[in-house]
Amino acid sequence: QRQMCIRDRHKEDAVKTLNEANNALAANKKVWEKDKKKNVKAQIGHLGKLISKAPIDKLNEEKAASLHEAAEAVREALR
Repeated sequence: QRQMCIRDRHKEDAVKTLNEANNALAANKKVWEKDKKKNVKAQIGHLGKLISKAPIDKLNEEKAASLHEAAEAVREALR
């Protein structure tokens, strides 16, 4: 098994954040206000798109940084 580099960790963290956000959205969709749900869904969609366009073997520093920023945006939207 190869050693995880920072890019791998960013992608793994992004996938984990995406799963947590989807679970939080499913659990709270009846409770959250419309604006919050809309914002969370938009952030989830953006992060999901970045993840799908970033295969591990072609993940460069720039893509890893954008994954990290998008994951942070999702976490912020969940607060």
